[in-house]
Amino acid sequence: MRLIDADALVSVVETARKKARTLTGMDFVMVTENQHTIDAIPVEWLKSKRKEALHEGMRPDEVEAVEMVLWMWQKEQEAR
Repeated sequence: MRLIDADALVSVVETARKKARTLTGMDFVMVTENQHTIDAIPVEWLKSKRKEALHEGMRPDEVEAVEMVLWMWQKEQEAR
């Protein structure tokens, strides 16, 4: 799986749509394939790491750090 910037993709598709009267499925695939990937940590991965940490005896401060990142992400999503 590749993570791409959806906002950038929309912009590229809108520009392509203005230049051509139609945008075929293949055109869309080509535009999508050319998008740059972005760095991101999947939330499910973080949750699994937290669960592993609790069961594998990770230091409490390390568990707390993972929990804090998850909490901060959730608060940011709620604000949107």
